[in-house]
Amino acid sequence: MPLYRKRKVIHKREAHYRHALHYESVARIAGRLYLQGKGNFRQGMTLFDLNWHNIQIGQQWAIEHANIDDAACNLCWRYPDASAQCLELRQPPTLRLQWFKAGLTAARRLHHHVGEATLLGNLGLTLYDQGQPQQAIPYLEQALSHYHLLNNHLGEGTTLSNLGGVYYTLGDTQLAIYYLELALPIHQEQQDRRGEGVTLGKLGLAVANLGDYRRAIAYHEQQLVIARELNDPWREGQALQNIGVAHARLGNFQTAIACYEEAQNIAHNILDQRNQAKALMNLGNAYQSLGDVRHGIELYIQALPLAQAIGDYQTEGWLLTNLGVGYHHIGQTQQAIAYYEQSLTISREIGEQHAVCTLLGNLGSAYYALHDLSKAKTFYHQQLELARQLSNRQSEADALGNLGNVYDDEGRSEYAVESYEQALTLQRALGNRQGESANLGNLGSIRLKLGDGQKARALYEQQLALARDLGDQRSEGFALWNLSLTLKRFGQDTQALEQAQSAFKILKQIEDPLAAIVDQQIKIWLGVLSDAKIL
Repeated sequence: MPLYRKRKVIHKREAHYRHALHYESVARIAGRLYLQGKGNFRQGMTLFDLNWHNIQIGQQWAIEHANIDDAACNLCWRYPDASAQCLELRQPPTLRLQWFKAGLTAARRLHHHVGEATLLGNLGLTLYDQGQPQQAIPYLEQALSHYHLLNNHLGEGTTLSNLGGVYYTLGDTQLAIYYLELALPIHQEQQDRRGEGVTLGKLGLAVANLGDYRRAIAYHEQQLVIARELNDPWREGQALQNIGVAHARLGNFQTAIACYEEAQNIAHNILDQRNQAKALMNLGNAYQSLGDVRHGIELYIQALPLAQAIGDYQTEGWLLTNLGVGYHHIGQTQQAIAYYEQSLTISREIGEQHAVCTLLGNLGSAYYALHDLSKAKTFYHQQLELARQLSNRQSEADALGNLGNVYDDEGRSEYAVESYEQALTLQRALGNRQGESANLGNLGSIRLKLGDGQKARALYEQQLALARDLGDQRSEGFALWNLSLTLKRFGQDTQALEQAQSAFKILKQIEDPLAAIVDQQIKIWLGVLSDAKIL
């Protein structure tokens, strides 16, 4: 090659290298600003967004030359390490995987052990975000081993926390808590407030899975304090959503809605599609629980393309499940089953065991609505077995309550009472007032069938008081209707009619299918009362 051409190639390589080196530095500055919080978060993300195109060009050049140029190889592992948190907000998991895999190869080629450990951990987290928690474990375990050999306590704490999060997703709640409780004191000893907040949030999710919602709220409120202290809006939004979910499980829906709306605004402001989708989903859940089912469906449909656009399979699965629940509530059961089956496929593929447990119950309820008791009972028994394997007491209580319904319809009253009472005991122990309300109603119905009207009335009155306290319109409507049937049995026709009319007004407003049945029965009763007056 002529000398002038050789010089031209060298100058071209030098220009590309300087470009890549500069934008790696820009990405690292953006990442540091993000981590500093205290008002620097937005500055860091703005810097990252303004230079994102050139950051990608520089990283691509580093990948292409990593095998032939040590300087490029060094940049190849440094690029994904420079701004991992920014990448999490802006890059789909599939593309992040490519960056981290290339970086890991480069770090190993250079025998850079700290870089190797960091990239192993980031690969594990990215696989987890992509919905592959089982595949994430080997990478995280390798990262933990590297950090231990390097005597890097901060890295150990972070990786233990991440392993806890993975095992939580896989349904092994006790093992998740074990790892998280190992991680928490390390973060505290290292004065790693960010890591401490993240681990507190994961502990909140884990104990909520065991049904301890009040303890979960306490963990998430500590997480929220730390996020605000660091001025980290991303973690602040996550903490608010987690607090909202725990309050919703306790029946405090208005508190939950306030948390979700604040979280949704935060996610929208920082262009975080993942958490925006989750906030919309949680808002849909809350409105659906309050009886505004169609508004809930609208919110799920609004959130679904956000989750799909970024490859967030976990949230996509949840949204499909919730769409199924919404359509089930308005009587479109076949449509509900179609959504449940789509979600079940996703949940099994990504190893989301708790979601599988919930979906088995949902499919059972859909077939129960179609009067296919055999299929319903099969799904409920599968749910009960899996719930007990996972130590998921909430799903266990749900399965027992639903099995009670099947036994009741089969005429096996003793089995039904036993199932309902076990479910009621669990719901009360968990502090789940919604679940308690539902099982009070179920026990009232079976007691009425068995001829114990006084006990049935007492149970319905407990359910009605609890439903009103919770602001749960559906349960209130059901309790009023069941109370009216009980009063009718006692011959208190006027009071029975009043309660039925109150039930109809609520059920019609929330578009519950039971409204049509109540309306028909009211017309029959009015006819009887009218005839009685003529006589």
